[in-house]
Amino acid sequence: MSHDPPPPVPSIAIIIPFTEWNGLVEECVSHCLELEYPDFTLLLVPNKGARIPGPVRENPRVRIVETETHQMSVKRNRAAESFAADWYGSIDSDAYPEPDWLSAAAKVANDVPEAWILGGPNISPPATTWQNQAVVNALKSALVGASRAYMKRVGEKDRFVEDVWTCNAFIRKEVFSECGGFDAELYTAEDTELARRLVVSGKKLYYSDSIRVFHHNRPLFGPFLRQKFVMGYGALPYIKKHFGAHILFCFAPILALGFLLLGWLGVFVSGPFFLIWMMGCAFYGAAVVLEAARWSRSLTETPITALTIVLGNLTPGVGLLLALFGVKVRTHRIYTNFDEQHVSGESSPSAH
Repeated sequence: MSHDPPPPVPSIAIIIPFTEWNGLVEECVSHCLELEYPDFTLLLVPNKGARIPGPVRENPRVRIVETETHQMSVKRNRAAESFAADWYGSIDSDAYPEPDWLSAAAKVANDVPEAWILGGPNISPPATTWQNQAVVNALKSALVGASRAYMKRVGEKDRFVEDVWTCNAFIRKEVFSECGGFDAELYTAEDTELARRLVVSGKKLYYSDSIRVFHHNRPLFGPFLRQKFVMGYGALPYIKKHFGAHILFCFAPILALGFLLLGWLGVFVSGPFFLIWMMGCAFYGAAVVLEAARWSRSLTETPITALTIVLGNLTPGVGLLLALFGVKVRTHRIYTNFDEQHVSGESSPSAH
């Protein structure tokens, strides 16, 4: 009786880009070092001169690749250039994986050999404050996450997709050696740009619910709004590079913002136009309330969830508007790994 040989065990290098060491980075690294997998290496990519604890620096699984840039796209490319592996695991420094993260990805890689990038859900850790719970709820809504909102949920169907977030991704080595890796000019949306480039060239991306990480959210109000602002501001280079019908969703926030803020001026121009504006506002408000009720755990959470959905939906429009007008914003100063006592309002349960 013949037995099928065991599937190959691909080597995996986990890339963790960050600027300075803090509690979130420590949580991410400690969980990664405890992963259940025989052949992996941890590539830490801090800014030059960043303090790395001695036990971490001396761990045989750890390699440190210092850079002089804040750009995550450059950091990930440098890491891949510095160390050879079959696959590169990508995780944000404010996230941490489940213990079987690598083994789950290896299984999917063997089961779906045509996939060039693998992805999975980035789950919000349990919230302990209303500010964080509102963000947890809102991020599950398509009004905030658009076509990628499913990545914040569990239980979604495994399938081929057209986008994968680098907070939870596995990238074949050929993506770097043959496709050039991430666009080093992009400060945000570098993962979406890479995914688009691969899809256009006929490559496939696969999403599996079994590949899971926990990803801390930025709480209301300031941290969450700054993140959404930078996402809108940083979208312009991607829009210019890949302009087409598929990116119409990028303009949804700015169009909604303009309609809601300026549409009332129609009362001075045309009665019917003002009526259309009123109907549009009513429709938008109804959609927000329905989404807030859908994703809130209780009726009492619905109002703040609704407000968070509105802010999460419109704030990227402010960022994109400033970018279109050429206003210079030092995004690296307001969009970094957020560590306020390990993200105030979120607990860090066991990932089991």
